[in-house]
Amino acid sequence: MTVALLLAAAPDRLSAMAQPYRQPGDRMAGSSPRIDSAGSRLVSAGVRQVDVAMCADAADGLRAVAATARDVSEPVLFCTTARALATPGSALAALLGGTGTVALTANATLLVAKKDLSAVADAAEALAVRIASGEHPGGAGRMHHLSIRRINHQARVSGELNSAVESLIECITSSGVPVASLSAAEAGNAAGNNRATAPVPGTATAPVPGTASAPVPGSASAPVPGSASGPASGPASGRTRTPSRPSEPGLVAALAVAPLASGIARWSAARGLVPNALTTVALSLSLCAATWYASGSRSAMITGSVLLCAALPIRQARGRLAMSTATASAFGGWLDAVSGAAAEYGVYAGLAVGWSAAKPHQAWEFATAAMVLLAVRQMTDACYALVAGPRPTPADPSHRLLRLAGQSIALPAGERTLLIAVIAPVWGPRLALTVLIGWGAVALGYSLAERAVASRAPDAVRDGGEGGRTARSGAR
Repeated sequence: MTVALLLAAAPDRLSAMAQPYRQPGDRMAGSSPRIDSAGSRLVSAGVRQVDVAMCADAADGLRAVAATARDVSEPVLFCTTARALATPGSALAALLGGTGTVALTANATLLVAKKDLSAVADAAEALAVRIASGEHPGGAGRMHHLSIRRINHQARVSGELNSAVESLIECITSSGVPVASLSAAEAGNAAGNNRATAPVPGTATAPVPGTASAPVPGSASAPVPGSASGPASGPASGRTRTPSRPSEPGLVAALAVAPLASGIARWSAARGLVPNALTTVALSLSLCAATWYASGSRSAMITGSVLLCAALPIRQARGRLAMSTATASAFGGWLDAVSGAAAEYGVYAGLAVGWSAAKPHQAWEFATAAMVLLAVRQMTDACYALVAGPRPTPADPSHRLLRLAGQSIALPAGERTLLIAVIAPVWGPRLALTVLIGWGAVALGYSLAERAVASRAPDAVRDGGEGGRTARSGAR
């Protein structure tokens, strides 16, 4: 069996001194849903007991590692809250199933075998002394560097704890402790291969046909192939559908933005950033883009387009980060929706200001019309989603580009961003607003007509012939 020590950032040094250790689920000062979620992930992966060390800095975390390594007499898993949430569950399970001391590279997660606990305790104590004296683990210099993590104390400490565990892995490796390195992808593949191993017929894990646990083919309890309870034929057969995070609709979001958003979400999770921080960054970039658009010059329009395009993957990464770290909340979703709408309306206003030098009244009429049209589309989308509910994602990946193209007709956020970023610097804000109004009117009519047709179709036809309705119902 294995115990785990979860290193978490304390709100301040006083709370870390008052309550240095706790258990996931404890309700006291400094409690966080992230700690509970990380503890649940570790228990699900196979950890017997999870202890949480509340750390005021990296040296505190290393002292907790040393104390735990000296007190226990069984393998110990050391990791931080951020890395426990960012590491796939299959990789954690594969790590716990190994023998000896194993480290997940680039994930600051270390499983220490019983025979190596003493050496790890000595290395952690020595490293804590070096960090407390102001020495960087990698050599000269300070441990704390000026970065975005200084915006929030707990986020900064979380990043320092990640670096401390990585430095500890390097120290014990250089001291002669045999440490096997395993990447998260390799661990996940190994776990997947183990799950895919089929049991041998006739063994205890493989029911014998005709017994109570294995229905006889053709009986009432045996599912008929091709039915709802039986295996489906075709390309989707033999695959297990797992819930996937909702993705933004359209070609731009799926093909260009999604890879960037995934990387940003992983980077943010590794550094302990919260989803609302990404919301704030995306809103700031969009408002800066609106300010540059308001200048009216071509160079300012190009700068605004760059900022606007940079905000799009960050905003999409916010939702991925919230789901991967189990920190999704009603307030966070509301803040994301409100900030997204406010940012887009601000961009429309910036385009109007940049165009208003020639015809101020016409510019604001166009901008107001684009805002009203977008608000009406968002309202109809929200009402339809409330009544109809979410649509299931098709299991068959064929015709994916066709479905994405159908979603793009509804002019989701990615297509609107690309439209403004390209047209405004090249042909000016007037044409950008004109195209937004024209395409927006077509998209509204297309969505209303498509939903009217879908409401008259049988449920099986509507669910099987998705046509992009799921994503369009959430297009913002």
